[in-house]
Amino acid sequence: MKTRIGTWLSTLDTKRFLALMVGPGALALGVDAAISHFAGREMRNPAQLTPITYGVVACIALVAAAVPKLTAAHFRRALRWVGGAGLLVGLVGTAFHAHALWVILQGEPITLHALVNALAVAPPLFAPAGFAAIGALVWALGNPRVTINVQRRPVLASVPPLPPASFPARQAA
Repeated sequence: MKTRIGTWLSTLDTKRFLALMVGPGALALGVDAAISHFAGREMRNPAQLTPITYGVVACIALVAAAVPKLTAAHFRRALRWVGGAGLLVGLVGTAFHAHALWVILQGEPITLHALVNALAVAPPLFAPAGFAAIGALVWALGNPRVTINVQRRPVLASVPPLPPASFPARQAA
């Protein structure tokens, strides 16, 4: 028996289905950024709110864009905007994190020991790359030249194998 949601999901094309699945992932990435930016700390720069805001807005926009009533042109445009914004958030965030690492390293000779110590206290250098990766994926989904074909495999009924002949049969207790 199919549910209404299952029936609705089965009517979505692959790109809309993927957009529907990536939306909550963007939200989770924004929540992760919120935890790492504000857990036990105060806000140092208002730009720290950017990845959190992007996560929420991207989730809402991707879920809304997946609605089949939206035209293909509007769907592609929404994905291109959300994807481009994700790329921008990721690249700018990486620049902020690299700048913080550079400030920590300033005045010291750049050695492996100094770099390891600076990386231990600096914001994670490649964490914003998650936003850039989500952005690149969503941007590519919005490209009309990108097609994704999913073929369903037929369901085969499998019978569990019989135990070997040398295996003693269970006796009733």
